[in-house]
Amino acid sequence: MKRKVIIVTLVILALVVAFLVGFILVNLSTKKEETTNENETIQKQEEVEEVKKEEKQSVALDSKIGTKILSKLMFPNIYSKTLFEELDKNGVTGDFKVMYTFSLITSYQNYSNYLREGQDYVGNYITKDDLEKVSKTIFYDTSNLKHQNVFDQGTYNAEKENYVIVAKGYLGSNVDYVIEVPYEIYEYNDKVEVNAYKLYVSREFDLEDLTKTPTDNIYYDENMQNLALKVSDEKMLDEVDGQKEFINEKIKSQEILKSNLKTVTWTFKKQEVDYLIVDYKNN
Repeated sequence: MKRKVIIVTLVILALVVAFLVGFILVNLSTKKEETTNENETIQKQEEVEEVKKEEKQSVALDSKIGTKILSKLMFPNIYSKTLFEELDKNGVTGDFKVMYTFSLITSYQNYSNYLREGQDYVGNYITKDDLEKVSKTIFYDTSNLKHQNVFDQGTYNAEKENYVIVAKGYLGSNVDYVIEVPYEIYEYNDKVEVNAYKLYVSREFDLEDLTKTPTDNIYYDENMQNLALKVSDEKMLDEVDGQKEFINEKIKSQEILKSNLKTVTWTFKKQEVDYLIVDYKNN
C-alpha cells in the first residue's frame, strides 16, 4: 500500500515538474519572440531614419533654387522691427502675411507694377486683390488673410478695398531694425528649410551732416545689450544684398562671433515649380 502511495506521489510530482518545465519553455519562447520582434522594429526604425537622412540635401544659397527661395525673405529695414515682433509673438499669422506682403510691394522695385495712382489718395495705393495675388506667390496658405490697417492708421480703405501708402520715414537721430542673414538651405522630400542668423541693429544719424554714412551698432540680442560690432559702411545702406554680404564677411573674419548669434528656421513647401513659406521658428 505504501509503495502504491509513493508511486502515485512520484507520478504527480513528475507531472508537476513536466508542467513547470513546459510553462518555463513556453515563456522563454514567447520572450524570445517578443525580443526578436522588438529588435526587428528598432531595426526598421533605424532604416527609416537612415533613409530620411539620405533624403536631406544641401542647397547652395546662390543656386537657382536657393535664389528663388531667398527672394521670398526680404525684410525692409523700415518695417523689419514690427514684422519680427509679430513673427516672434504669433508666428506666420494672417496678420503677418498681409503686413509682410504690403512691405514688399511698397519697398522693392520688382513689385512696383502693383502700385497704383488715383485721385482718391495723395500717394499710391494697392488693391486688395493685388495684395492677395502677391501674397499667394510668397505663402503656401493665404486663406486666413485679414484685411485691415497695417503698420499705421488709415492704411486700409475698407469701403474701396484698397491699401493706402502713407508717407513713412525715420524720425530722430537713430532707428532700430532687424537683419536676417541666411547661411544654409536643406531640401527634403516634402519641404525646404532655410536657417538664418538674426541680428539687431541701431542706426545712428549725424543730424548736423546727413551726407555722412550713418553708424550701425550691431547687437547679438533683441535688448541691444550685447554689442557685436560698431561700423560705418556704405554696404549697410544696401538692404537687398549689401547688408547680408557685409555681415557674412564679418562672421567669416570672426569680428562677429557665430557662437553668439541667434538662429531661426524658415520652412517652405514646394508647389509645382515654386517654394512657398509655411512656418517660422526661433531656434
